[in-house]
Amino acid sequence: MASVAPRLDRAESVIAWAHDTLGLTYEEIGGTIGATGRTVLRWRDRRHAPQRRNEAQIEKLDELRFWLETVFAEDREAADAWLRTRLLELRGKTPLVMVKRSDLDAVIEMLATYEVGAFV
Repeated sequence: MASVAPRLDRAESVIAWAHDTLGLTYEEIGGTIGATGRTVLRWRDRRHAPQRRNEAQIEKLDELRFWLETVFAEDREAADAWLRTRLLELRGKTPLVMVKRSDLDAVIEMLATYEVGAFV
């Protein structure tokens, strides 16, 4: 059986990033990855490891982090502004709203498209 430590490390890192960088509450993080805020706090505090069904969403949230850091480099203000801008491609919603609705794929796809220089 695989060690639980790497799963806890990733969950802890992604949760801290989503809370500190995106400004999401633990309840919002839980909603994004299919758990309660209380469960997210248990993962953050390393008291429990995420279940396999939650790990896929944690991985997507980590992929979002990768793309935001890749596209916006070290310009956190530009990334924050983009996350809070209503976009036609998202039917007038902000990327942050899509993240809170657990629609990470749409936001990741947009960032990946921007990175290769193809704008929709």
